[in-house]
Amino acid sequence: MRGDFSVHFFGWHLFRTGPWTLPLGATPHLMWPMGGSVGLTDSIPIASVFFKLLDPLLPAVFQFIGMWLVLSAALQGVFGALLMQLATPRPVLQWLGALLFVLSPPLILRFGHPALTAHWLLLAGLWLALKADANQVSMRRAIAWAGLAAVTAAVQPYLLPMVLTMRGAISLRQVLAAPRQVLTIALHGSLAL
Repeated sequence: MRGDFSVHFFGWHLFRTGPWTLPLGATPHLMWPMGGSVGLTDSIPIASVFFKLLDPLLPAVFQFIGMWLVLSAALQGVFGALLMQLATPRPVLQWLGALLFVLSPPLILRFGHPALTAHWLLLAGLWLALKADANQVSMRRAIAWAGLAAVTAAVQPYLLPMVLTMRGAISLRQVLAAPRQVLTIALHGSLAL
């Protein structure tokens, strides 16, 4: 393993072998004696925490990069299909459109940097932003955006400003559509933060 893959593996391994700490993701063995965070090694914190829970069942040398790449490609297809459903009712076109999202060159070029293959998070944001009821102010939609922001932060914080920008655009669109609900919209928008 070389480059980003080796940093990812060593970050994950140091987190895995370290004690459980608060804040979650703290890695005392990283940059010893100061410690660091599993997120600073691009070891996909949400996956690192999940697999640390399974540590007693895992072999001594274990990495999840391949599984993450497959999951990212699959979720890229799922959210690509959901976006295509907004554009066409024809299943064949939805499937072909989803395939184009999975085979997109920006996604394939990111395979060398596994955490950044989570383009599906951006597609999920686009899907939430473009749904027919996107302008409606509801707690359910606010919670969906907050959940997306939380998962994005736990995968790769680099993608978080992109998701939050989409959320901000939705809030602005909602304010323009219903200016009297500006306080509710602001509260719902801030939930994502």
